[in-house]
Amino acid sequence: MRVHRSNRTEHLFESLAQVLSEPTDDPFQPPWIVVQSRGMQRWLSVQLANRFGAWANAQFPFPRGVLERCMEAALGDAVGPSPVWSREGMRWAIWAQLETTLSDPIYAPVASYLAVDPTDTRRLQLAEIIADRFDQYLTFRPELITGWEKGDEPEDWQAALWRALIERHGPGHFVHRAIQYHARVQNGPVAGLPQRIAIFGIPSLPPPFLRLLNLEFPTSP
Repeated sequence: MRVHRSNRTEHLFESLAQVLSEPTDDPFQPPWIVVQSRGMQRWLSVQLANRFGAWANAQFPFPRGVLERCMEAALGDAVGPSPVWSREGMRWAIWAQLETTLSDPIYAPVASYLAVDPTDTRRLQLAEIIADRFDQYLTFRPELITGWEKGDEPEDWQAALWRALIERHGPGHFVHRAIQYHARVQNGPVAGLPQRIAIFGIPSLPPPFLRLLNLEFPTSP
């Protein structure tokens, strides 16, 4: 991994252009340039076209997208992402789960909050808030998620709810797949990954993303 630092976008662009000018083993393989917005994608496309005279066939995934594609290449369909573990999917899964688990004493604070909710409006709003929080945990606190799945914090209602969701829907979430991806790439080349991945102009990334991207992405010859 090579890191180019600057607080000026045009300086970073010069470094990117230099990297992209270096030939790869497969000239027809699309380069991956990881960006944080479609506006940056458009700007880079124009600048690279001006620099090289023509620019096409590049791919501009977002950070989460490039990690999902790397994991898909390494793990295949057998360990593919489950729509349940998207933020939207979790909202509805939590909404349904709360209906069946509130009788457990561990959920007493939640049951008390929802007791004055004859139209289920609060349950839906709460499910959305919890889904957002769980999505943040998956991104920024994977160790909390893995601890819950091992039985940590047995008296915490969030942990109990997470374990109930895992039991019902299976562990197809980002952290579970990232752990399997780590193990897979240590065992040899992975087909379907580009020889080079560039990350452009992203000031910060969650620690799990950094750990995944810090690996040397081995590719098939």
